[in-house]
Amino acid sequence: MKKLRVGIVGLGAITQLVYLPDFDMLKDKYEITALCDASPGVLKEVGGKNPGARLCASTEELSALDCVDAVLIANTDAFHYTDTLCAIRCGKHVYVEKPMCHNEGEARAIIAAAKEKGVQVMVAYVRRYSDAFDAAKREVDGLGQINYARIRDMLGYNFLFMMENSAVVRYDDIPTELKQKRDALMRESLTPVLGEDYTEQQRGFYQYMTGLCCHDFSAMRGILGMPRGVLSAATSGNGNFLSVVFDYGGFCAAYEVGIDSQKRRDSALEFFSENKTVKLEYGCFYYLKQMPDSLQIDECKDGVFTQSHIVPTYRNPYVRELEAFYEAIVNDAPIATPPEDYLEDLQLFGMILEKMKEKRA
Repeated sequence: MKKLRVGIVGLGAITQLVYLPDFDMLKDKYEITALCDASPGVLKEVGGKNPGARLCASTEELSALDCVDAVLIANTDAFHYTDTLCAIRCGKHVYVEKPMCHNEGEARAIIAAAKEKGVQVMVAYVRRYSDAFDAAKREVDGLGQINYARIRDMLGYNFLFMMENSAVVRYDDIPTELKQKRDALMRESLTPVLGEDYTEQQRGFYQYMTGLCCHDFSAMRGILGMPRGVLSAATSGNGNFLSVVFDYGGFCAAYEVGIDSQKRRDSALEFFSENKTVKLEYGCFYYLKQMPDSLQIDECKDGVFTQSHIVPTYRNPYVRELEAFYEAIVNDAPIATPPEDYLEDLQLFGMILEKMKEKRA
């Protein structure tokens, strides 16, 4: 079996807790040949646990290596666009953590560069690669007329779970010039969306959508397709809670998301027809690997109400995601979450911003 040689940019929590163990599970398909991180301390310590990998000071250095076929980009959001383009232009396939970028111009530049170089680019939307997601989609496709949909994501801060379940290597040694570059790149990316004089509150809200809400929007679109528009949108409390109503023509989809200091994860998509309800519940393979994704089906047939709780598999969706990336490169299999798909999320972010502007006007 052909092995893909992969270089990883960004060695933070998601890489240490998810990607490194998962690549180890897939060592018949992948070999880690290069690592890069902005923190010299993290790079040295994590690199020491992966002695076969070259340690690189920059994305440019890693992407230029002949021993790298594909680049996984999992560093801070501000660098995702420039680092993705860098890897593509070096002829590498790219697996990029969300958000891929922050505006449509950047997304279209990535799409054009990938086509020019003939490489695969995949956005890491893990919820689209769950076995429970596939099962839910099959059920929803057979519902007939949908009367209502509800998408819910009420979460405690990640660190609340991570502190009790994980040990992540961290160092406070990122060079000042890199921090300044990060801030400049973020401003450059957000200005086309928010305008020159955006506030910190506006920046925080947009990054909230690109960092958390995008998971929910991607899963919603993967099952229902793109909505016609946004009927209402509002934030509440300290800005960590958002309510949106999407217009799907014959029905509405209500979305609610919030993040706070309560140690719980309540993530679900629910679809209602006349006699049947399908509920997809997401666990947390990131910090709480014992929480699998599952499906609940309520149905009334011939006057009898039944309720089923189904765990299709205990397969790690992150592993499935990496398997899909491998198949796309080696066997030219279609990708469920290419850059073109991410464009639709950028459009949804824009619709929500416009609706909130209307409310303030």
